[in-house]
Amino acid sequence: MFALTRKALVVNDLRRARVPLVFARLVFPWIFRSSVSVQDGLTSIRRAFTPGDLRDAFAAAGLSRVEIRRVFPYRLIAVAVR
Repeated sequence: MFALTRKALVVNDLRRARVPLVFARLVFPWIFRSSVSVQDGLTSIRRAFTPGDLRDAFAAAGLSRVEIRRVFPYRLIAVAVR
């Protein structure tokens, strides 16, 4: 993907943490009618990136110059600039 960018590659995703998982376990069954939606949401939170995971993924792609920021609430933004 980086080869196709003009200026930068930006990844915006969930940040793995306990608070969102606990919140989701309590709230998702009340707001989603489908158990599939509940389970999918919980799985997304459990498998979300950590800053280290994201840094490793960029390094595996050959991109060592990446800025990773934590953004409220429980998001990660990674930017690799040309």
